[in-house]
Amino acid sequence: MGAKSTGEMSFQMAVDRYLSEVSNLLSPQSQARDERLARMLTKRLGGERSLVSLTPLALAEYREQRMKDASASTVEKDFVFLGALFDVAIGRWQVALDGNPANN
Repeated sequence: MGAKSTGEMSFQMAVDRYLSEVSNLLSPQSQARDERLARMLTKRLGGERSLVSLTPLALAEYREQRMKDASASTVEKDFVFLGALFDVAIGRWQVALDGNPANN
């Protein structure tokens, strides 16, 4: 995977790959949910950011801002999606990250 294995994969690239490789195997309803979440997250977090830049601190700041306009259960859904994406990036795609930042 070259430079991408060092975490230089952009968030948008990771989201696109996750949607095509993982969400694509889910039910149509779950696929649509993941696509909605992906659009919102890339808009709010910045799709051009590298995965490495999405640290636990950056995600904590996102959570704090998101809680101002969404319920706790909605924010939890955001983090379930992020957690799954980071798990796949680390485990399946061998992206070098110091653990899953969505779990901290």
